[in-house]
Amino acid sequence: MGNSIYSCDGCFPNPSYEYHIEHTNFILTDHENDSHDLIEKSDPLLKYKIVNLIYTDSYGELFLCYSSVTNKHFSLYKIKINKEIADDYILNYHFEKSFTYLQTKHPYTLNLIEIYEFDNCYWFINNYNYNLQSLSKKLSICGSLGQNFCGKIMYQLLSAVNSFEKRKEFHGMLNPHNILIGSEFSDFIIKINHFGIIKVFGAEKYIKNNLCYLAPEIINGGMFTIESDIWSCGIIMYFILTEELPFSASADDELKAEILNGELKFSHKIWDKVPVEAKGLLIKMLEKEPEKRITAKDALDNIWLSKYNSKYKTFLD
Repeated sequence: MGNSIYSCDGCFPNPSYEYHIEHTNFILTDHENDSHDLIEKSDPLLKYKIVNLIYTDSYGELFLCYSSVTNKHFSLYKIKINKEIADDYILNYHFEKSFTYLQTKHPYTLNLIEIYEFDNCYWFINNYNYNLQSLSKKLSICGSLGQNFCGKIMYQLLSAVNSFEKRKEFHGMLNPHNILIGSEFSDFIIKINHFGIIKVFGAEKYIKNNLCYLAPEIINGGMFTIESDIWSCGIIMYFILTEELPFSASADDELKAEILNGELKFSHKIWDKVPVEAKGLLIKMLEKEPEKRITAKDALDNIWLSKYNSKYKTFLD
């Protein structure tokens, strides 16, 4: 795949920036005032105590931490710096500016509190409820939780994606591991993790380890867009309902071929109980051609999905 797979139109909507693709990461050239105070150059563990490791992924480690100052829990995401690349960015292109795009606020995302650079790592502190667990872990413990659970999760997820689209942004890393949900059965509020990470640190590691959630245009070397987020939402919806992935070949080349050319199958027994409107929504989200794929706004108006909006309606704007 060529470097185009890491590029994206509309990544940085602020017209005062221009971006270039090098080393599969994003470089920002600032045409306004310099700002170097966004990143704290100190040890975050002086302020935050690590409680436990939540998970390890392609980029780093996510910890649950606790602040004795605020008496609150937070998440701490630790990413090791590739100094050969990062030094060039920071010294010559004001790389710190790109971190402003990690500060998107939304009720369904983990919101950034602080950033530290220490011990050859970046440390991202986000708001976090200690009862949260990943959607993938919840499903592995509980199994399929039915179409009502799916509807509640998907309405929130697509509400967040709709918000991203309004701001000309995208996530790029939507999968069940990056969607956090309350560990209590009755707590259906989600928090989407890792917003902006793919823009700052590049897509290479994510692509390598998460092919099954990538849209056909990404497999073909295209750009990450809001349309590719919609595809990922479709994969997540299918997974919640069936505990299976629609495209799941074990070999990478076979999996890519399935994503590009394979047909969506409804052979699982669960589909006999799923309303035709829900199936129709899934088909529209997993449309191979991105320009024909349903938008988040239109998905929220789907007859089946829209009935789950009463609890979450106030979060749409």
